[in-house]
Amino acid sequence: MYNISYLHVFIALVVLSTSASGCVSEPVDVTAAESERRVPVRPVEDRQEGVASALGFLGFLNDPTTTEAVLKEEVGVSSRAAEALVAWRAGRDGRLSTRDDRAFGGVMEVVEVHGVGEATVALIMDYVMGAGWTPEPNDVVGVFDGVPFTASESIAALHAVNTLSAQELDAAAGLDVRALEAIVGARPLVSLDQLAGLSHVGPVALGRIRDLGLDLDCTSDAACATGWSCAGIPEGEGQVGKCRDERPRAGEGDACGIDGACTEGLVCTQEVEGLCVPAWMRGRAEAKVGVEVRGELRSEVVVYGLGAHREAVEVEVELDHGDKGDLRITLIDPEGQRIALWSRGEDSAFGGRFVIEAPAADKAANGRWVLEVVDEDGSEGGALRGWSLAVSSRW
Repeated sequence: MYNISYLHVFIALVVLSTSASGCVSEPVDVTAAESERRVPVRPVEDRQEGVASALGFLGFLNDPTTTEAVLKEEVGVSSRAAEALVAWRAGRDGRLSTRDDRAFGGVMEVVEVHGVGEATVALIMDYVMGAGWTPEPNDVVGVFDGVPFTASESIAALHAVNTLSAQELDAAAGLDVRALEAIVGARPLVSLDQLAGLSHVGPVALGRIRDLGLDLDCTSDAACATGWSCAGIPEGEGQVGKCRDERPRAGEGDACGIDGACTEGLVCTQEVEGLCVPAWMRGRAEAKVGVEVRGELRSEVVVYGLGAHREAVEVEVELDHGDKGDLRITLIDPEGQRIALWSRGEDSAFGGRFVIEAPAADKAANGRWVLEVVDEDGSEGGALRGWSLAVSSRW
């Protein structure tokens, strides 16, 4: 229901909220171009929904259907405040739907309208949050140079380009050096419109930045965008997680599997009978080994950034060996539980793919996973080329 034309405001609030990390020290002016006043914008505090609620707030106030009557009768603001808000939007001629109409570009711009104050803003914000004006994380809020961005992707992308060093951006996104220079020189970037308009920042760069923003490592919530959390940090010193948008999504928790699929942005935790969870709750880790198997061999990967508990686990093993019937292959989970994948003398053909059912009790998804390969004969020899682990998780 929200109006996507105010995406620049939504993202600006995210950028401003990163000031604690030293990236932005002053409020940034992101008032709509057609406005005659330009007022610094700062984020709405004491609202857990943060920037998403701010987008809904501005979309509602700027919507043509938001009349004085709606503001007074449905929202409950005073007649004076309702009249002042609509009059500001109408511009100098005092009539809506004319060329001089204006759009509110920031929350503080609303607060500073004569006759409107913090109390009115709080009242409208509460209404907006309960009336469906805030975007869902997977709602597409804009398309830039042909690259679509959801609400979550928009927040993450602007956070990344404003907080990562030039070296980190280069290493993680592989951007053209000219695009990298343009991004760093334009900081703080307050909108995806601004980002997409930079020299040498085209569809390829935007796509890489979008993907990068959803894959940022962190050690605490402070490293993430406003309203996001540092999720899936394994136990142990020096471990990291991933910045995740943990806001509930429509359809999350619904049953899925053979008889039904999940909505866009969600994945099913099980192939046969599972639950719909955010796509970030499914992860994959790989290890390229290339080591000779004689006696016992162990290889490990660290899974992080997922939900707390695992559901399905899939292991793929690339193995060269003259007699796989001599092998014993075991997966060891982060809690030390040993899971037999392949036993010596196994009659079935070795396909290299093993699916592990959901455990009866809650078991950790994040942490150190170990693949153990034992050649119990040792006469044939072989090599472990590599292996991968795919984990579906839940809260």
